[in-house]
Amino acid sequence: MRRKADTVITMNELARMIKDDSLTQTPGSYKEAVKHPHWVSSMKREIMGLDDRGCFGDLQDLPAGKRTLKVGFVYKIKVDQDGRVLVRDGVPIGYKSRLVVKV
Repeated sequence: MRRKADTVITMNELARMIKDDSLTQTPGSYKEAVKHPHWVSSMKREIMGLDDRGCFGDLQDLPAGKRTLKVGFVYKIKVDQDGRVLVRDGVPIGYKSRLVVKV
């Protein structure tokens, strides 16, 4: 359900407004994502959310013979069934980053 302040625009309209192809393309790597403020903001929201839920805890020494887990981000642009992305208070909110463990 949309809040009253939400506005709906298409991905193409958004790209034309800002004239930036990165708005309609999902980055293939972290290196690509950090070049664009909307993806950096999305990654920060993900890290802050995990931290707020206490997912990281305190740093501990790694037990002998154990390896650290490697992590990475998965990126997605969320749109509705008509291909439109939601914008809240002038900021696109459809850019999602999820921190995942690499297997």
